[in-house]
Order: sequence, then structure tokens, then C-alpha cells
Amino acid sequence: MIDDRRFLLWNILVPLGVVLVLGYFAYGFGYLAFHVFAETISIVIGGTAMIVAHTSQRFARNQYLLLIAVVIGWCMLIDLLHLITYQGMSLLPIDEQNVSLRLWASARGLQALGMLVAIQLMSKRMPLLPFHAIVGSLTLLLIVASVNGWLPDMYEEGLRFSQTKVLIDWTIIGLHLITLSILWRIRHQLPTGVRRFIPASLLAMMLAEVLFSLEDNLFGPANVIGHLLKIMAYWFVYLALLYSTLREPFTALASAARIYDAVPNPTLIIDEGGRISQANAAAGRVLGVPASQLVGKTTHSLFHNTDIEPVDCPVCRALREGEELDRYELLRRHGASLQQVSIRRLSGSEGGQSEFVEVLNDLTEMQQSRDSQRQMESRIERSEHARDLMKALLTLSVAPQINGEMLQSLLEKLPPAFRAPSLLRLQLQSPWLNAGRSGGAEDDLWRRSLDFGAGRSGRLELYYVDPTGSLGGGLDSDERLLAEAFADVLQTVGQRTKD
Repeated sequence: MIDDRRFLLWNILVPLGVVLVLGYFAYGFGYLAFHVFAETISIVIGGTAMIVAHTSQRFARNQYLLLIAVVIGWCMLIDLLHLITYQGMSLLPIDEQNVSLRLWASARGLQALGMLVAIQLMSKRMPLLPFHAIVGSLTLLLIVASVNGWLPDMYEEGLRFSQTKVLIDWTIIGLHLITLSILWRIRHQLPTGVRRFIPASLLAMMLAEVLFSLEDNLFGPANVIGHLLKIMAYWFVYLALLYSTLREPFTALASAARIYDAVPNPTLIIDEGGRISQANAAAGRVLGVPASQLVGKTTHSLFHNTDIEPVDCPVCRALREGEELDRYELLRRHGASLQQVSIRRLSGSEGGQSEFVEVLNDLTEMQQSRDSQRQMESRIERSEHARDLMKALLTLSVAPQINGEMLQSLLEKLPPAFRAPSLLRLQLQSPWLNAGRSGGAEDDLWRRSLDFGAGRSGRLELYYVDPTGSLGGGLDSDERLLAEAFADVLQTVGQRTKD
């Protein structure tokens, strides 16, 4: 991602190339114009880095870059004073040569020390506000010390840098070298942006300090190149911050969104009222609309049982009460489909509003398969009971006579051979046994008059008590044949029976 040519061109080569071109034109108006340009660019980049750090700190994977941004932000204040006190600016009535150089050395020293300390605090949760207070206090102390002459002179007579300044330059180089070596040892623990850009920034800072230490005066070519290297160093810090706190987290977020859309089951992010804030692509496909059109609507109106109000919906009730559901099966729309609903509270919900993840799984086909299996098992069971009934009828058909006890035993075998034994009702009237009572609707009633001879008669009635109409009316054809066989055998044996 960082190694691609497109990024190298548009984020490193082009910005730095523009700075070099503008710096060249500024230098054409004199060194002072160039110095104003270079320091202003550095201040803008450093200030922007601190703003980005504060606005994106919640996305930072570690606080190393945040601490560096705080240090650079305070160094920008010293750099600003360095700029306005620089020789030739004539903005403040102070000794411009030494004050400006003291401020410069103070900023670079604070920066080097801050980048080293930030590594030690990288694995700790250092609150930014106390860190601001410490760095800010040190910054103000360095400013006061520079302005009041408490720090040693950096400039000697004859327009030469003092040995103290050269010593400070090499001390700063040493601090950067220590920081670079530590970063190298822990490079595998660092985000990509930090691992690539911070070492480049440190190298640019060290090279700049080498040039500043070798230059004899404030206006030489090494000083110009050193300021350009300082801009490069700050730009690399800004890129590292941009990558680690913005681009990488949002790239991960975009990847998570693609994974979210790849989930085959409808998945929703909802609040306590069931209002949808996010929906994946599968949720949209189920309803035949883009997922974005589901946002703002309620999950009850789209996925729950719309035959009942939300106040009576068990899933909506669980949401209101903040409860979680695990594979709860919910019939939808007159029982035409079956949804399996799972609800989990979403961690990290902001404010007082709770958020939940609702995952739906359509079990309609599975339910139909279950129903088919149950129907098949029911048919097999009915066949077994019908076989037992036919055996009993066969035994009865060769019996010399019939009695009430035999009829009662036979009647007990009759209902299990039918589709819904618990809903089956029968009435038998005979000289030997009267059982049940009539009550079926005329359209659904199966009736057979029995003639037992010698003036004896009887009647057999069968019907279903089916208030929902799920059985489709009365007896089916197979059940009617079974009833006819039962009546035939009963009538035949009854005619042989002599009271």
C-alpha cells in the first residue's frame, strides 16, 4: 500500500518537489524570504499534524505518533518566535542573532528529546492533557531562557557559530540516532506508517543537523539545504500520522464493510426501537432493494411478523428490554415463512442509546423439509395403525359372533389409522354397543347405515373437529375406504350374531 508508485508520486515526490520549486523562487528574493518561506511551511505542517492527531486520536493504534505530534506542535511555537526574531526581520527589539539561534536549538533539542521519550511511553496509556502540560511548561521555560539570555550564546564574533551550538547539534544527532536504533529493534511492533516514515524523518533531521553544524554562518547554502530537510522531516511525520490514525483504520473499516456485505445472512445494526442504522447487502437482496434504502426503517416492518403490532412482537420486546436472543424462531406473515432471529448487544455504543446486531436466517425451506418429514413419518405411522386395524377386522370377519367388548376394542384401533386421531370423532349405534355422539357438520360428516338382519339396525358416523380448516374438510379418500371396510365387516359379523 505504501510501496506503490502512485503513493510515492503523489504523496512524497510531488509535494516535496513543489516545496523545492517554491523554495528556489523564494531564495531568488534573498535568504530572508527563503527563511520565512521554509519556517512557515514547517509551522503549517507541524500545526496540521497536531490537529490531525487530536481529531483522530480515537483511531490511533498506539499513542507514539500522538505524543510526537504534541511535541512538534509545541516546537512550532518556538519556531514561530525563531522566525520573527531572525536577523533582518526587525519585528522585536531584542538581540536577534543569539535569541533566534537559542530558540532554534531549543526547538530542535526539545523535538529530539520528545521523540525519544515518546518511544518509552508508546506501550503505556499516557493521557494527552498531562503530556501537553509537561511539554508546554518546558517550552515556555526554554522560550524565557532563550529571550533572557539564560542559555549560552550560539553565535560568536566574526559571524561564526559557537562551539556550544556545534556541541548541541551533535547531541541532537546522537539523540536521533538512539531513537532510530530503538525503532529498528521494535520495528515489527509498529504500524506500517510509523515503520516507514518515522525513520525517514529521523534521517532527514540528522542530516539537517549535520549541515547546520558544518555551516559557518546563518546564510550559507548548507543552511538552505538544512531547512529543506527540516520540511521533509516534518512532512514524513505528517504522512506517518495520516497513515496510522486515518488511512489504515479507515482502510480496515472499508475491509470490514466488505466482509459485512459478504455475510450471506441479513445482518442489521439497530437501536432499542428496532430502527435500522446499517444493513448489509444480504438484507437488501431479501427485500429486492439496495441495502441503503433500509436505513431509517424499522426491522419489525421489514422482517418480523407484521400480523401483530410491535408492542406484541417478542423480538421487539427483547430489544426494548435490552435482552439478547439466540436463534429465536419467529413465524412471519400468516405463518407463511419462518425466521430465526439472533440479537446481540453491540459493544462500544455511544451515549445512552444502545445498539444491537440482529442476524436473520430464513428457515422456511428447512421448516418445509421438517413438515414433509413429519408428514412422511405420520403416513408411515398411519399405515402401521391401518395394518393393525385391518388385521383386527380380518380376525373379526371370521368370528362367529360379535359382542360389546369386541366392538370397544375395535373402536380403539380406529382413530390411530386416521390423519388426526385427536381431532377425529365417531358415533356407533348398534345392538351391542353405543359409543360417541353425533355433532359433525353435514358437509364434513361421513355416515353409514348398518343392517344387522332380523330387524336390527345401526349407524356409524365419522367426522373431524377442525376449527382451523387445516385438514381441508372431512375424511379423505383413503380414510373413507377404511371406514367403509370397518362398516362392512361390522355389518357382516353382526348379521351372523344371534342374540
